[in-house]
Amino acid sequence: MAEAPKKKTLRWIVLFLATGVVDFVQIILDLTGAGVVVSEVLEAITPFLIIALCFVFRIPIINKPRRLLSLLAVDLGDAITGGIAPFWVVDIWYIRKDVLREEAEGSAAAQEAEQLQPSSQPLNQDGSRQPQNLAEQSLVSGATAVMQGSRNANIKPLNIQGVRRPG
Repeated sequence: MAEAPKKKTLRWIVLFLATGVVDFVQIILDLTGAGVVVSEVLEAITPFLIIALCFVFRIPIINKPRRLLSLLAVDLGDAITGGIAPFWVVDIWYIRKDVLREEAEGSAAAQEAEQLQPSSQPLNQDGSRQPQNLAEQSLVSGATAVMQGSRNANIKPLNIQGVRRPG
């Protein structure tokens, strides 16, 4: 689920552009009176276009009642004004705001769960002390390699298998 920030931004740009074009075309058609029928067809197709684009961009909309109700409210407002005041861009703004709020809640919950987990393992296990940090771990693994006959004889850890060397 880790998407690149560019992809997340791109999906919102595409959604805003698509709905902005639909809004602009509907306003122009209604102001000129040239295509009231076309405007009504756009009014009927646009919610399905938004749902399809959200599906393509993996934005949850079908299982989120708020987002579906916002689509219905904008469609109803568009129908009441006769297509003169389409606000599909405002609906995408609301959906984006809701998605960002949901993502922030998810990341906050993940951070909270991470903080509640113990940050480190106990240092004493089975009667021997475990390395405290990565530097000690590399020394212990180096010591194991030395004990196994490796050529890396320069590494001399302080603690080998729970026994501290003198000195």
